[in-house]
Amino acid sequence: MDVGLLLEGVFLGKSCIFTKVIRVTERTHDKKGQLYLIPEIMVEGWWKNLELSEKEIIKLYKGHGLCEQFHGEFKSDLDIGRLSSGKFAINVLIWPITY
Repeated sequence: MDVGLLLEGVFLGKSCIFTKVIRVTERTHDKKGQLYLIPEIMVEGWWKNLELSEKEIIKLYKGHGLCEQFHGEFKSDLDIGRLSSGKFAINVLIWPITY
């Protein structure tokens, strides 16, 4: 079930209108087909101020997980899970060496 709720509020002294997109998914079995005694319910939500429909917003966020996966693999393949320094200039110098 996909729902869009129109909300109006004040942000930094300005009146704003946002939409809260909510997707509710009920699972009655796992990947292997084993039935659950109690259904698993997952609720996901996103705030939007884009001129897109609820279905388009959900489609955008489906691709987000795949992007995060590539980013994680990239970091682990280069063995740079964390940058060496908290200072940007030093990391700029170290990056070409690690690559």
